[in-house]
Amino acid sequence: MNNEEAENSIIALKVGEDGMLSEGSCTLTGGKGASGIDGKTSMPAGPDALFSQSAVTVRGNWMVAVNPGSNTTTLFSIDTKDPTRLTIIGQPVDTMGDFPVTAAISRKNKIACVGNSGAQAGIACFSMHNRQGLKPLSESPIVVPLNQTTPPVGPFNTVSH
Repeated sequence: MNNEEAENSIIALKVGEDGMLSEGSCTLTGGKGASGIDGKTSMPAGPDALFSQSAVTVRGNWMVAVNPGSNTTTLFSIDTKDPTRLTIIGQPVDTMGDFPVTAAISRKNKIACVGNSGAQAGIACFSMHNRQGLKPLSESPIVVPLNQTTPPVGPFNTVSH
């Protein structure tokens, strides 16, 4: 994920049998990237701009990516013959919070959950549908009282820490 503020994208590269990378794809997520604030420098965080793991999560042929700059998440299908070919399923959905940073998928239950780390922090879960995309499981997220800002200051006191 490039996490660009203007247009967030997924970068997928082919890996040869020899381990060498070759041409791939750049697929827009339909959302925007953003960077948290480094608590030590008060500057945009880097290289881990989201203070988390799993900003992009893959299970089988499903992939979920967070869009922290637009408070959305996007569901993709991964082509079985060419894994660099990604297709958005449905539309990016509101994560019901601020600054989503991490996602998890249950293939068995067809559920994706997203962790928000900003001023409205919490966990929101969605059912996954092959044609419709993500649909909220409830009208409100599970609130996590972090007393954060948007963007969050971290990495400490964020949803992934």
